[in-house]
Amino acid sequence: AAFQESRPWRPHRALQWRPWIFKTFISSIYTSIGSLFLLIFGLILLFVYKYSFKEKKKGVLSFPFVLVYTVFFTVYSQGVFYLTYYHNIAHLSVLLIFLLALFSSIGSSVTIKLKNMKLLYLGCFCEPSTEHLIGSRTRITISTTTFQKALLQGFKELENKLDYIVNVPDIGSFPMRCSNLFFPRSEFEYASMKGVNGAFLNFTYLKKYSIYHSIIKETSKWLDSHSEEKVTILVYSMIYPYLKAAIDLKHRYPNVKVSCIVLDLPEYFGDNTTNRIYTLVPEVDSFIILTEYMKDKLNVGTRPWCLLEGVYNPIEVASQKKRKKTILYTGKLDARFGIRDLIEAFKRIDDEEFSLWICGLGLDQAFVEDAVKSDSRIKYWGIMEQKRIFEMQREATLLVNPRNGEAEYTKYSFPSKTMEYMASGTPTVMYKLPGLPVDYEEHLVLIPDNSQEAF
Repeated sequence: AAFQESRPWRPHRALQWRPWIFKTFISSIYTSIGSLFLLIFGLILLFVYKYSFKEKKKGVLSFPFVLVYTVFFTVYSQGVFYLTYYHNIAHLSVLLIFLLALFSSIGSSVTIKLKNMKLLYLGCFCEPSTEHLIGSRTRITISTTTFQKALLQGFKELENKLDYIVNVPDIGSFPMRCSNLFFPRSEFEYASMKGVNGAFLNFTYLKKYSIYHSIIKETSKWLDSHSEEKVTILVYSMIYPYLKAAIDLKHRYPNVKVSCIVLDLPEYFGDNTTNRIYTLVPEVDSFIILTEYMKDKLNVGTRPWCLLEGVYNPIEVASQKKRKKTILYTGKLDARFGIRDLIEAFKRIDDEEFSLWICGLGLDQAFVEDAVKSDSRIKYWGIMEQKRIFEMQREATLLVNPRNGEAEYTKYSFPSKTMEYMASGTPTVMYKLPGLPVDYEEHLVLIPDNSQEAF
C-alpha cells in the first residue's frame, strides 16, 4: 500500500496524453478508441492522396499539398493532444503515400513540383500574319497595335517572357467599317513568343459576343495544360469582352489571377458597356496604369499597381535631312484630340514657307481633307508605315500634339505619341496635360494655358 501511494500507476510513455481543454472523463474515452482514430486517419490519407496529391494525367505529386498537410497533422497531434504515438504513425503514413504514388505511376512522370508562375497575354493587336486579311475599308486603331507590339518586343528582352498569347484583333465591324464578315483562326509567333488569333464573327451587334466565346475557347485549351501552375492573365485595356472573359476564366480556374493594362477609361470614349466594365474591376487582382489619377478612379485600394506612361519600341532609321518650317502631327484625327484647333491655328500663320503635315485616321478625316483643298500648305499623308513615321518625325522642324487639358479625360490619359516625339530629337510643342509627369516637362515646349490663342 505504501509503495502504491508513493508510486501511482502511469500508462506507457507512448500512450501518454496531456490535453489542453478536455476533462479527464472525455480524455480517457479518447485514449480508449485510439485504434479507431488511427483507422479514420488512414482513410483520410487515402482520400487526400486520391483527390489532392496526385494529378490524374501525369502522376505529379504537389509538394505544397504534402507539406501543408504534414504540418497540419503535426500541429493537430502534437500541439493539441500530445499523442506522440499517433503523431509518429502519421509521418510514417505520409511516407507510405509517396511509395504508393511511385508504384502506381510506373511509366509516367512522378515528381514533386514547385508551382511556377506562367504569364498569358490577352491582346487585340493586328500582328503581321493577319495583315493580308485586313482590306482597304477596314478601320483599325493604329495606336492600339503600336503599343502592344512595343510591349511584346519589351517582353522579348526580359528573362521571364510571356508564355502564350491569345489575340483577337481590334478591327472595324462588318459591313460599314470592314469588308470581312468572318475572321479565321490562325497560329503565329511574334517577338519569339507563340500565340493564336481567335476566330470570330465580325458582324455588328454579334461581334462582342463572338469575341468573348473565342477567347474563352482558346484560353481554356492552354489553361487546361497548366492547371498545376499559377497563371496570370495580362489583359490589354478595359475592353468588355476581353476583360469579361478573363474574369470568368479566373472563376473557372482557381490557379488564375488577372492583371489589367488600363490605357483609357471607357466612360470618356463613348463605350456603351461602361457600367458592365466597372462591375468587373473589383475582380481584377492588379493594374498597370498610365496616370496616377487612374488609381482613385478605379478604386485600386491595396491591390498591386504599376505606373507605366507608355512603351517605346525603337526602330533604326537613317539620319534625315531637316526640312525648314515643317510642322508634323501624327495621330488620331478627332476634334477631341485637337486636330481642328491645330488646323485653325496653322491657317493664322502668315508665311507661305511653312507647311503642315498630318498623318493618321479618325472621325475628322473629311475635315482634314477639306482643309487640304483650302490651304495648299497643308498635306495629308493618311496611314503610313511606322518606320516612315519615325523618318518624318526626324525630318520635321517641329512636332505638335494639339490635345489640350480642358477635358476631364486628360487626367486619365497619356498620349503615346509623346514618347515617339521625344525619341526623335525634334522639338515638341504640347499643352501641359494633367496626366503628364513632372519629369517630362523640361524636355518639352509646353503651352502655359489651354486657350487656342496661346497655341
